[in-house]
Amino acid sequence: GRPVTTVFSGAELIREVVEDEDGFETVRITIRGGATIRHDKIVITANRMVVEDGVRGKLEGRVRVYDRESGVRVYGARADYDRDEQLVKMTGQPYILFKQKDQPKPTLITCEQINRDLAAKVSTLNTDVRIHHESWTIIGDRGTYRDEENEIVLEDNPLLFGRGQFLSGDRIVYEVGARQVSLD
Repeated sequence: GRPVTTVFSGAELIREVVEDEDGFETVRITIRGGATIRHDKIVITANRMVVEDGVRGKLEGRVRVYDRESGVRVYGARADYDRDEQLVKMTGQPYILFKQKDQPKPTLITCEQINRDLAAKVSTLNTDVRIHHESWTIIGDRGTYRDEENEIVLEDNPLLFGRGQFLSGDRIVYEVGARQVSLD
């Protein structure tokens, strides 16, 4: 991929030379207190980060990935970060909130793991995906949110239910901005 400018910051930064799992020396950076990674136009924050060789890291405690360009915010308790792959894998009850200006309540998307591709601006929703809106809920095994299309696609027999409705299909597409659901 293309080179990405990455800046690490926090209240406390500890830099140490350690031996990696293969026996080679590597630089480990531990960041605490407002730990932040600025990855191009994306801001990643956590209570604590441990980054190996400036490339891969473990993030813990109130992890947030904010894409300043698209406005997407992904939250979780823990994450794995890979600068070279431009990927963040969020775990620990991860979720995404979508709030439209004219919408009184946000749409909440939860699942067991969210993989955020920082370069492609795509979030892959894995295992027990639930999209909660004011009057309905969509559930499925997995889904994909693409920033450019501003829609979530759930495949493999997802279900939509709420207010006396129960609908299923081979595929459901939720258009986030329009708050519209299409079933195939």
